[in-house]
Order: sequence, then C-alpha cells, then structure tokens
Amino acid sequence: MSHFAKKVSFWVLIVLLLPISINLLVIPKDAISKKLPSKITWIVPYSLGGGTGTSALVLAPRLQRNLAKYGVEKVEVISVSGAGGAVGVKKGYNSKPDGSVIGSMLPGGGLAQSVVRDVGFEIGKFRFLGKIATSPRFIFVKGDSSINSFKDFLIAAKKKPLKLSASGKTGATSFALANIIENTGIKVRVVPGYKGGRKLIVAVAKGDVDFTIKSTGGVVKFIRDGDVKGLVQLAPNKLKDPFFPNIPTAEELGRKDLIPGGVLHILIYAPPKTPNKITKLLREGVHQALLDSKEDLLKQAQVAYAPLSGEKTQILVNQFINDFRKLVEIHKRQQKQK
Repeated sequence: MSHFAKKVSFWVLIVLLLPISINLLVIPKDAISKKLPSKITWIVPYSLGGGTGTSALVLAPRLQRNLAKYGVEKVEVISVSGAGGAVGVKKGYNSKPDGSVIGSMLPGGGLAQSVVRDVGFEIGKFRFLGKIATSPRFIFVKGDSSINSFKDFLIAAKKKPLKLSASGKTGATSFALANIIENTGIKVRVVPGYKGGRKLIVAVAKGDVDFTIKSTGGVVKFIRDGDVKGLVQLAPNKLKDPFFPNIPTAEELGRKDLIPGGVLHILIYAPPKTPNKITKLLREGVHQALLDSKEDLLKQAQVAYAPLSGEKTQILVNQFINDFRKLVEIHKRQQKQK
C-alpha cells in the first residue's frame, strides 16, 4: 500500500470512530447516576418560629446549593412538633436512610423522655451531620415580676410551687429542671403544651406561668423589650450567651452545681443506617452551609453560633450521653416521686 493510501485509510478510520468516541464521552443527562435524592425534607421537631426552626430555614437554601452537584434540587423545611420534640425526632429516626430526610434536634429532650417512656428512637444511633449552636439555658421570669434575682427566685419557689411553661411534661429542659430541683429544693408545677420556644416565652410575658427555662434562641426581642428578664445563665463563664453578657452565669453566682443540663446543642442528623457515602456528602454540604451562614444565624435565628463538623458532633453526642447518666437517674427518681 502506498504512503498516500495509508494516510487516506487512517483518516477514514478516524472519521468512522469519531461519533463512537463522542458518544462515550458525552453521557446523556438522564443517564447520570444521582448520588443524592432530588428532594431533601428537613424535619424540625418544634414550630418554625423559634431558634431551631429559623436556623433550619436559614441553612436550607445554602445546603441545597452545596448539594446541587449531587442532584439535590430542593431542601424543604417542615415542622413536625409534639411531645417536647419527640414526635418529629421519631419521624426522622424511622425515615428511609437514603439521604431524602434530615432533621434538627436538641438531644437533651430525647434523653430526658426516654427515661420515662419508650420514645421510639435512640439518640446514639443517629448519623450526625453537624452542630449549629451551643447555648446556655436561662431562667426567665416576667419583665415586671417582683423576682429580680436568682436569690429572689429561690425564696419564692420554696414558699409555693411556681408554674413553668414547657413543651411537654418531659422535654428539652427536663434535665436542667431536674438538676435545679435536686440542688435547691424548689417546688415547680410543669405546665405543658407550649409548642415552640417562642410560645414558652410568650406564656411568661403574659403572666400565664411564673417562669420558663430556655435559651435566647429566637426570643432576643422579648428580652430586649423588657417583656421577660433573665435571672441566671445555667452555664460556665466560657459559654456565656453573647447576646446578654450582663446576666450572670451559674459559675459567677457560685452555683456550679446548677450547670449540668443547662447547656443545649442544636444538632443536625440523618436517620440511623444512612450509608457512609451518603453521610459523607451530607456532612460536607451541611458544614459548608454552616460556615457560610454565621451572620444570618446570629441575626435571624438569634442562636449562639458554634458550628461543629459531623464527625466531631458524633463524638460530642457520645460524650453528652455519658455525662448525663447521673441526671437521667435524678430525673427518673423525681418522676417516680410524683
């Protein structure tokens, strides 16, 4: 074969193979294997008006953008409230572990409820994706209450039972309340049924109850407007709430015994048995969303921004469970005495 013929044969072969090569390289869009579902439902176990709900609403669009490359087109935040947050967390726990459902939780509430009834989930089995905030809980009373200090509060609560607004008889504040009762001997009557942190505060501001135990998440305006006032932050000095540094911590009052149960964590989770590959993608998306949302979380959700990666949050929860074993026993004993 002549040199010219060889060159012609070579280019003919190239022309014939070129369409096949292009088809191999250009994969149809509908043939791409999506690594995550097109829609993710984010379950908030309280109303969407409080710090936990607003945090999810702030983070959701950023999470969607971060996960768009994996096929996620929408992240929808929904409220599934009831039983102090247990109803929503249980729904997340029982959801299909395929990346289509994530949720928020305050782990203390689930632990508290689990000692008095079967809540239908185990905190340690969730796949945690990150931590949004770590905030001290406060004791709040009505703005014009004659109770002006924690000392006044103790005197009043030892004379007669004070009414406490709560989401359920056993909820996120139960550990803190159990510890306060154990170490002070105060008398408290829990008034359940207030769905969402904002309603807990409104009940105090209206005078329907005497006090509540809550973080400042989502209710900063009520405090600044004088509708309610904080008596003490149930936390060490290093975790003092950035919004109200003038309200004393338990440590500043010489009452470190009041700190256990006094700090809450707002966490993000995926259902148990979520595959490692999916968990990794969700953790990456959540962590970046947290890093991108500091200002909005502080201003809109009004939570004490303290982001943590999913891996470190998993470790935190394990430590949290171990540290609260004593409080679980205290709470359990108090429930039996009623």
